[in-house]
Amino acid sequence: MLLGRIGLYGVTVFFIISGLSMALVYSKYINSFTTIFTYFVRRIFRIWPLMWLCVGLVVMENYVKSGNIDGWLIINNITTVFAFIDHDGYLCTGAWSVGNEIVYYTLTPIFIYTYNLNIKLGNLMLFFIFIISCIYSGLVISPNLSLGNQWNAYIHPLNNLFFYVSGISFFYNFSQLNLKRSVTVFIILIASLIFILYPVSGDLVFLIQGSNRLVFSLASLLLVFGFYKLYFNDKNNLISKIFEEFGVWSYGIYLFHPIVYLYLNHSFYFNKVENIYKSIIIVLITFLISVISFYLFEKKFIKLGKNLTDNSANI
Repeated sequence: MLLGRIGLYGVTVFFIISGLSMALVYSKYINSFTTIFTYFVRRIFRIWPLMWLCVGLVVMENYVKSGNIDGWLIINNITTVFAFIDHDGYLCTGAWSVGNEIVYYTLTPIFIYTYNLNIKLGNLMLFFIFIISCIYSGLVISPNLSLGNQWNAYIHPLNNLFFYVSGISFFYNFSQLNLKRSVTVFIILIASLIFILYPVSGDLVFLIQGSNRLVFSLASLLLVFGFYKLYFNDKNNLISKIFEEFGVWSYGIYLFHPIVYLYLNHSFYFNKVENIYKSIIIVLITFLISVISFYLFEKKFIKLGKNLTDNSANI
């Protein structure tokens, strides 16, 4: 069950961090149609190239195995259109969360404009989005069915929108708040203990339904908040620099790890290795590929996106 908690709420933490990152970078710059255009171009050049690469790897493996290629499905994935027309129509394992992100990025100018207009109005907006999240966890997702049977409902963008907007709200409500290092460490510790010790058993659906959803959501928010204030209180310490570097590799780590397993699983020798060593091999190879991918592939497209929009905004 612990791995289930990490798997499900690791993505939740990712959504919160993503919203916080967007607010940190774009809060002062999304203020006109020109800067909104710049924002979208740079997001596309950050998200699409790695999706192209990973979709290509998955399609190639599927073709070798079955000889089938679904051209429309490929187009929907390399353009991330699936996020809007079929959120369950992703090719890469885990790419549903990238689809959710695309929806959230599309709405981000509205969120930032609202918070820039009035923080209280932004928080009111967050409250209504929280109500939507409660409707999903309390009414749409049933405790009487397994998570697998309700996966389509769980990965709907509206179910996780609250976490993304919460990340944005952290910036607007707490950017000027300074906390002692001991306080931030305590917050992180409490959040971690909730994830580890809070008693839940049975199917994974019980982790994301009802009151349990509220408890683990609170733990996710506390965890990100603790690291947020820890990092900005001391940006130059070694731990902060490590997290900063890991952050830029995380997109690749997330998309590559199931693909690494997919390809290694075809190896006769890999399948004879004990599971613990399989996990270590997958982690090491994924990490290496992700670092190489960022510096030799993704970073070039990030730079291209900036070069194409240099005249429209200084971000």
